[in-house]
Amino acid sequence: MALSKESIVEHVDDCCSWTKKYLNVGLFKNRAYLFWFLGLSTSLFGYFVPFVHLVKHSQDVFPGSNAFILITCMQVTSGVGRLVFGKIADFQFVNRVYMQQCAFVVMGIVTACIPFSASFEGLIAICLILGICDGVFVCLLGPIAFDIVGPMEASQAIGFMLGGFSLPLTVGPPIAGLLYDKLHSYEVAFVAAGVPPILGAIVMCFIPRVKQSYPAVTETQTFASISMLDVHLASSSRSAQLNQLNQQNGINGHPGTTSELEVVRIVELLDPADQEDGKLLDSQNNDIKHRLRSASKSSNEEEQSEKDSDSLLDKENVS
Repeated sequence: MALSKESIVEHVDDCCSWTKKYLNVGLFKNRAYLFWFLGLSTSLFGYFVPFVHLVKHSQDVFPGSNAFILITCMQVTSGVGRLVFGKIADFQFVNRVYMQQCAFVVMGIVTACIPFSASFEGLIAICLILGICDGVFVCLLGPIAFDIVGPMEASQAIGFMLGGFSLPLTVGPPIAGLLYDKLHSYEVAFVAAGVPPILGAIVMCFIPRVKQSYPAVTETQTFASISMLDVHLASSSRSAQLNQLNQQNGINGHPGTTSELEVVRIVELLDPADQEDGKLLDSQNNDIKHRLRSASKSSNEEEQSEKDSDSLLDKENVS
């Protein structure tokens, strides 16, 4: 059954409204994020080529070597690079975008040098450098996203970024394999794989300077590190406080519970010993008392108004 023009337009509008509701496509109006997205997506066309084809290349060129150790070398230095350069990125004199650009430039040059290595030890050195560049690239994804779009939109920014990575990461290794099948050599494949990271670094030059946060830790990350047990204990403590204050103020109501629009704030999950002189807890208790007194006053006013209305009705009935 053919769809009418009006039905097609309606379906398109529904799709667009759904997209605007659940996907923050407005992120791409941010120039810094747009060029960062394009730069990284361009850089990753040759990213997986060494991971997929380096072992086969080594077996072809150095038949007696243990080629599988090359991937291990990349992974070890990648882990070390994430720890070391993640810490370096917290210094105020470091520009994280520039650091990521340098990593891509070095990655491109080193990848293009793979077929020109005259010894197996040279391949090991190349893999160690590639691992460091990989660690720098990965560890800076989150901090740069927070710097460019802020903590509220960083999750969707990283999600769009990872979705954009899927195409270049998938396309690169098969193309390198086709080149090997045609030429029976990885020389052109590795040289070609070294070009996209350099082009991506050039595209990232158009990213305007953004204000960076030091260190690269946010309240969102702090809150995410709190367990549900901490939230439960804070909620139980809040409920006990409300019940105690109800009894002290003589309020005859149902017990106070955190399920009644009570919000557990992050400051309530902190260790009281870390709070200066208990001022924070005192202010919270005063806030609770003020709200309870306001609720009690409004309840008394309602009771008084009901009594006045009942007395008026009695007078009318008597008359």
